[in-house]
Amino acid sequence: MNMDRMYDILRKILWWIALLAVAVVCLLNFGFLARVSYDAKETVSIIQSSFLKNILLVGCVFVLTISAYMAGLLDRLSERKLFTVLTAVYCVAAVYLILNVEPVLRADAKQVLESVLKFREGDFDSFRKGGYLYRYPHQLGLVFYESQLVKFSGNPQFLFLVNFLMVLGINRISWKISDRLFGSTLINCLTILMSFLFLPQLFFILFAYGVIPGLFSMMWGFYWGICYTDERKPKDLVLMCLSLGAAVLLKQNYLIGAVAMLIFLCLELLKTRDRRLIAGVLAVLLCVTVPGKVLCRYYEQKTGSTLDQGCPSVLWVAMGTDIDNNKRGPGWYNSYNFHTYLDADSDPETAAEQGKQKLQENLEKIQTEPIRSLEFFFIKTVSQWCDPMYQSVWSGPLEDCGQETYTDWIQSLYSGESLERSISGCMKLLCQVIWVMAAMYLILNRKAEKNWEPVYLYMIGGLLFHTVWEGKSQYTYPYLYVLIPFAAAAADGMLKRLTGKE
Repeated sequence: MNMDRMYDILRKILWWIALLAVAVVCLLNFGFLARVSYDAKETVSIIQSSFLKNILLVGCVFVLTISAYMAGLLDRLSERKLFTVLTAVYCVAAVYLILNVEPVLRADAKQVLESVLKFREGDFDSFRKGGYLYRYPHQLGLVFYESQLVKFSGNPQFLFLVNFLMVLGINRISWKISDRLFGSTLINCLTILMSFLFLPQLFFILFAYGVIPGLFSMMWGFYWGICYTDERKPKDLVLMCLSLGAAVLLKQNYLIGAVAMLIFLCLELLKTRDRRLIAGVLAVLLCVTVPGKVLCRYYEQKTGSTLDQGCPSVLWVAMGTDIDNNKRGPGWYNSYNFHTYLDADSDPETAAEQGKQKLQENLEKIQTEPIRSLEFFFIKTVSQWCDPMYQSVWSGPLEDCGQETYTDWIQSLYSGESLERSISGCMKLLCQVIWVMAAMYLILNRKAEKNWEPVYLYMIGGLLFHTVWEGKSQYTYPYLYVLIPFAAAAADGMLKRLTGKE
């Protein structure tokens, strides 16, 4: 089989898998709504939605959009003016949010910041056996990042502000990707509009835990990767590798994005046989593996501690695939990894062995109880992919956890009351539109080569990863967000087909 034939077959397989993955999540979002309780219990509830009602609502959005298009209203949009106006609105909203919540972090975000501040004072207890960073050395990238920020201010409000600036940057990069791929004013405007309308990302500015800066870096990685495969410029290769490496350091979940880019580069290598792409593959591999090891050695020298691998990854998989784990939601956090690691006296090899045994028990239960297992993974998928707020508000200040809010609006938002429910309803509609249009893009552009592969590969990888990993909806929003330019392109294509207007 020659290279061209292999490329065509692999690309068709990828197309079908991508369409299936997007279609499954799309249909689940039409049929179900997931909500997380606004308290420390983090209990997940699943509500069955009216499929017909959701279709009608999405249909109304399309009718309104077609009407605006036919009336020429969309043709009058200016990319720069639209981005500037929405940025101004975001600035007002961000200042209001930051100034009207108590600047206190909790859980892992709190542990990371406290470790950073203690490190600056010469207190290295967090790196010693039993300490937070000894247990979770994968957080060292985030520690290094926040160590640079606290040179200016250790107040969480400063971290929130930097998060906000990066949210604006993410929306800008989404616009740049759209312009790079499609070069259409209308598609760019729709991309800008949907990016700013996606409010969970704005609410995530109060979640100082690497999600926002990691996505910022990964989006740049995608952009420069697309530029590199188009033009093969060494500068683009360097910037792609640095961006993807930074994303993985900040949040290891973004390794999925780096793997997606690697697969895309390999596909391009099959298609073009350009040896420069081999350099791209090797460079990405180096940049997502070496910096973490170098950073680990750096902190070992600074603290005089020996950092092992910490809590083994298999413990999260064992927790996420345990069909008896329904403490918060199917496969969600139940402290299994924490207690197993402590019971093993913080020995990673012993903990890993226990995790493997637990995983084997999980697989045996899945085989012997297929119906219950199917229900478990079905509800787990719904709980992670059908929450229109993606825990963005839950990840912020909760009064149940001793974090205060200072105005009625903020209190209503961060307690899951009327304002939160109204926004959640609007976000549900927006998410449905994006998922539908992301699927339509694949259908309308089956043979078009517009570099859609890395983004859809990322979404496929996320769906597979979060099926077996610890359940969380707060980490699945990037997989939807990166699809926005393609959803906008599909909307543009459908408008032209339905109206006959070019």
